[in-house]
Amino acid sequence: LAAIKLVPVYMEYAQIESTLEKVRDEFEGERPSVEQLRYAIERHFDINSVRTLSARDIKISRVEGGFEMRATYDGRTSYIGNLFLVAEFDTAVEVLR
Repeated sequence: LAAIKLVPVYMEYAQIESTLEKVRDEFEGERPSVEQLRYAIERHFDINSVRTLSARDIKISRVEGGFEMRATYDGRTSYIGNLFLVAEFDTAVEVLR
């Protein structure tokens, strides 16, 4: 039962990770602004129906040679009664200029 309940949580994580990789591929070698990155993330989240996070929840920080986009969050799903299953996720992608 627990594995079945966690499938949607991991599927959404895969969508979030895929979004960050697609945005990286879209802007690799360019000089995007933080706003351009956020808009691209938001667009992909809308297309993929990601509801756990918004584009504002993705931390975008400057690193040497570009930006790092990081998604850190807890995926939760109800299990039995007031018990929940929680999965911690942390994924990061660098967009190099």
